Amino acid sequence: MADQVNKVRRNFVESVTTEVIKQLLDALLEDSILNDGEKDSVLEENSSRADKARALVDKVRKKGDAACNKLITHLQKEDPTLFFKLGLSCVQPAPAPAAELQAKQELSLTLIPTTEAFWKEKQNDKKIYPVTKDNIKNRVALLITNIKFTNERFNRKGAEKDEENMETLLKALGYEVVKHTNLTGKEINDALMEFSTHPKLKATDSVVVVIMSHGKLGAVLGVNAKHGISDNEKQDEFPIDNIYKHLGPERCPELLNKPKIIIIQACRGERAGSVLVCDSASGDCDDVQQSASSCEEDIEDDTLQCVHKEKDFISLLSCTPDTVSYRQTDRGSFLIQYIVEVFNNFAYAEDIEELFRAVMQRFEDFPVQNKKQMPTKDRCTLIKRFYFFPGLSAVYLPLNYLSNSKADSRVTFFSLDKELTRVRGRFVEKVSKALLKQLLDDLLDDGLLNDGETDSVLEDNSNKADMARALIDIVKRKGDKASRKLIAHLESRDPTLHSELGLSCGQPAQPAAAEPSWSSKLITTTDTFWRDKLNDKNVYRVAEQSIRNRVALLITNRNFTDTRLNRYGAEKDEENMERLLTALRYEVVKYSDLTGKQIDEALMKFSKHPKLKETDSVFVVIMSHGKLGAVLGINFKDEEPDEFPVDNIYKHLGTANCRELLNKPKIIIIQACRGESGGSVLVSDSAKAAVVSDDASWPGPTHEENIVDDALRCAHKEKDFISLLSSTPDTVSYRQPEHGSFLIQYIVEVFNTYSHEDDIDELFRKVMQRFEDFPSETKRQMPTKDRCTLTKHFYLFPGH
Repeated sequence: MADQVNKVRRNFVESVTTEVIKQLLDALLEDSILNDGEKDSVLEENSSRADKARALVDKVRKKGDAACNKLITHLQKEDPTLFFKLGLSCVQPAPAPAAELQAKQELSLTLIPTTEAFWKEKQNDKKIYPVTKDNIKNRVALLITNIKFTNERFNRKGAEKDEENMETLLKALGYEVVKHTNLTGKEINDALMEFSTHPKLKATDSVVVVIMSHGKLGAVLGVNAKHGISDNEKQDEFPIDNIYKHLGPERCPELLNKPKIIIIQACRGERAGSVLVCDSASGDCDDVQQSASSCEEDIEDDTLQCVHKEKDFISLLSCTPDTVSYRQTDRGSFLIQYIVEVFNNFAYAEDIEELFRAVMQRFEDFPVQNKKQMPTKDRCTLIKRFYFFPGLSAVYLPLNYLSNSKADSRVTFFSLDKELTRVRGRFVEKVSKALLKQLLDDLLDDGLLNDGETDSVLEDNSNKADMARALIDIVKRKGDKASRKLIAHLESRDPTLHSELGLSCGQPAQPAAAEPSWSSKLITTTDTFWRDKLNDKNVYRVAEQSIRNRVALLITNRNFTDTRLNRYGAEKDEENMERLLTALRYEVVKYSDLTGKQIDEALMKFSKHPKLKETDSVFVVIMSHGKLGAVLGINFKDEEPDEFPVDNIYKHLGTANCRELLNKPKIIIIQACRGESGGSVLVSDSAKAAVVSDDASWPGPTHEENIVDDALRCAHKEKDFISLLSSTPDTVSYRQPEHGSFLIQYIVEVFNTYSHEDDIDELFRKVMQRFEDFPSETKRQMPTKDRCTLTKHFYLFPGH
């Protein structure tokens, strides 16, 4: 435990408040870990909050593991947000059920409300989906729970607890809950269609759709579901894909550009045992053969030609494909328990993606021996962050209101001296002495400070922290103009610190947003940023040794047996991706022009690469023609399909077949069509309209051998993946013959410019944002993050 405290010492010192320090000291005094003299020493002999925090940590560390465990336990109780941020855990004997329940009481059982300051801060961020008080009053959610089935053996005991918990949570978040219970597949579909016409959708900021039932891959089962149906019978099921169709812009324009949050609690297969009641319609088998879901009518060009067909969705599915999810009969499913727990404690300060990541982290240590379950974020097309702002009572205009209104352009959204007050503590902790001197010189040159004031800051204060406080306080007293200048100089001198503090210069609204300046080569990570992330338990570990062993697989199909299918411009994609991966210090294993079988063999060979044991991560990039669920090989013909199932990537690199990549990020990028919807003015990645029909029927993914219990009983079958697919299901992706595909162009731009400070999730989000303004007036393409099971942040650290 002392080692654990030592690892988080720096982040603890930076983040803990004086009030929490005092609470921790009182608690440790009551436990007799510290005496009165030691407590007084921490408070009285250290002038700054940071020094008090250091002294507290150092005193406790010297007293051994038991004392450190007590400190961590009290921190979890006094400040669960900081406890979670530091990635701490308490080492205690395995609790009995009652003790376990009691331990959970230390976390909040109701929603922690958002602070007014946090709300104001986020309203100034253009990367946030806008939320107003009127939006919150019009929030609406759909909750469907199947508990009782026609075949009583299928009844989902404990699901009523899930329904109760989710309804309570959604109402606390401000959503009117439209609730249905015990529906057939058709009735679920009807409920979605009715929900898509709800009168509140026009004024809401978001919707949440929660469906809880038995399930199989791609579908939720209705209450009349049967096991062992004949070929002539039709299963009672609801295709999950219909959610995206009913709530997409074609059928529900009221939700255009608004977050649509989908939560599915249902099995997606039969893998694993059944010690707890599992969400599978039968204990014998639940991988019922399924036909492809019916296709929708083509989008009408005259109404939607300038709108993305599918955007602003995020889904959390209860488990990875082909596996089961678990439920306790007395408390409900683990997924819903963890969602309620995480949202109650962190929704006030975290966005929906981070909340879902925290839910996934809760599954890292599954409480049932020899069982594993890992939820997955699916079909994510959010291009901004979405916050719930629970408990919000006041209303402030979003920033885009000012830029669109006829109000005086000189109006600023907030007082900049108050902005400096907001970040004062973090600025004092993080600014360097060299940067302080540069800022003083800048303000002296501007005439905002005189020589005497500059000298006073440097000479009247003995340490860096006091100098920083003095600078902030002098500038604040001089008003908004001086504050704006200081913030602008900070942005120029240290953009990383400026961004970390979440500052804005408060400039008048401009007629149009300036295009970002994209770097043509990788910007390298600073040593400070590197050291800071090394101590963060919420970041995948990266070391110099692991960077030297990075390896990537790059497969590009350009030339096809049928020359009409040749992908002109693909050679540019190959060149761009190889250059980028090499710059990120990945050894690139490269293949060109492979059949589907050869792609599969290349993946199998790559899964045995000698560097995988030492690497921190892998990239797999496959570029070819495609259809939903598959990449096409070079011998593809109408009568002789040559294809590689995308699902095989997860099988070959998953825990069952590649132990060396356990708990390491696996980043998948696929540049290929997933259907034929869309035009063809530019060259599209569809092999031929007739062969990529989005209602083409193909079998579901083949099942792997069962996991060998003695080798993998304590490991998740699929975890630490993130995939970026070039388009949403059933749509095409585009390519320019002279420059290559838009996806690869934008990946290179974004990674070059932002990978020095952004994690892979945020990088992919920025790539998706680039598609907001597609360079063709009549074409649309939106990449989607798929099958994401990353439980931490992963940084590439270019230049290290």
